[in-house]
Amino acid sequence: MSSSLLLYFLLDDKKVVDQCIWKDYYDENSRSVLHQGLAFTGLVSLILNCWVNIALVSSRLWYDLSYRNLTIFTVVAGVRNVVATLAYLPMFNWFELQIFSCIMFALYETFFAILEVESLNHVCIERFVLARYTANDWLIQKKHYLLYLFSSLFFTTLYTYAPVFGYGGYWYDFTCSSCTFDMILPEGYEKYVILIIFFLRSIKPAIMMVMMLFWAHLLEKRHSNKTSEGQIQFTKNVIVITTVNLLCWMPIAFIRGRILLQQLLVKNILPISSSLYLTFINCAMWLNWLSPALTVIALFIVDTRLRNVMCNLHMCDEQKKNTEETDHTKYQ
Repeated sequence: MSSSLLLYFLLDDKKVVDQCIWKDYYDENSRSVLHQGLAFTGLVSLILNCWVNIALVSSRLWYDLSYRNLTIFTVVAGVRNVVATLAYLPMFNWFELQIFSCIMFALYETFFAILEVESLNHVCIERFVLARYTANDWLIQKKHYLLYLFSSLFFTTLYTYAPVFGYGGYWYDFTCSSCTFDMILPEGYEKYVILIIFFLRSIKPAIMMVMMLFWAHLLEKRHSNKTSEGQIQFTKNVIVITTVNLLCWMPIAFIRGRILLQQLLVKNILPISSSLYLTFINCAMWLNWLSPALTVIALFIVDTRLRNVMCNLHMCDEQKKNTEETDHTKYQ
């Protein structure tokens, strides 16, 4: 799909749903199981995500810019899940009622999915920058945290709206009810542009996260006499949640990457149809939607400060009023 994005908004989903190339892979029962799983995992993630976001925003942790940077990631993860979770719940059933365009849903979900990855990427970058500043006895500047936010928004917008410039498009995903970035490569040089976009939005951030955390851990270990225990522990917490999220995102990224490479190498558009492969697709999509919930569980286990706040939400307002902007980081 390389036509103008404006044309997508004019499509009648009821007329084009039969063009979903994945429609023969699922019968009604198996597709219903997939939808129910998405609704359940999305709802669990939404509830737990709200819990951690309330704890982060309403407590003294909000005054710590490292936690505030982490909050951007958790909030984005929650916002991404809201519409999709409601859309798949039987009581709403937005997709069948055609309340909104499938393409509009794809824009929403893709934007926040990429922003979620970029936000976590910049949480990891912040750990490296902070470790480097600490090692050199520099004062970290607050404007760095605005730079993280605007950088995430810039790259997210660039990758999401690539179809506006004629590169790629949005079409039905495996559910044949919701849409995502089209996995069918066009002809000509455009297919290489789409492969580059896939690399930049899916593979490059993962490489960056691993590198940033490795260097941050190395610097903190090398300069342990200058680095506070709070800073070291926070980096360990970020390593844990990054590992959890990469494991949750990896299966669906592998499936999409496999489909793209198949078309490039053997000209085979469709993956092999088998019950085992379809089960893998289902688990990959459920795990992807469950990542915010697993992030909260991981934070609850490894982050003592956040766990105490989450278990004592009724005390957050009083604590926030009596807390000044003091944390384990030096700011300028």
